[in-house]
Amino acid sequence: MSPAILLRKIFSFFRYGRFVQVWFLPVWCLLGVSRAVILVIPFRRLAPKLGGATGVDPWVPILSLRQEGRARQISRVVQLAAGYTPWT
Repeated sequence: MSPAILLRKIFSFFRYGRFVQVWFLPVWCLLGVSRAVILVIPFRRLAPKLGGATGVDPWVPILSLRQEGRARQISRVVQLAAGYTPWT
């Protein structure tokens, strides 16, 4: 990667909000841990820990505007960190 590209990426990182800047590294590390868990533990043993089936019943979460905004921030951090992982 050329120095100009690296510098551009660093400057663009600082344009993100404080929430994204603070949580980027922990989220990136946790994505690595989750990838390792998926590779080590067979899915049939992991699936019961992910929750129960809800069937076809509709479920509508009721969120406040603040909670919805926080969910968007978390989504933004996870998507950004996932773009910089060396694994798939």
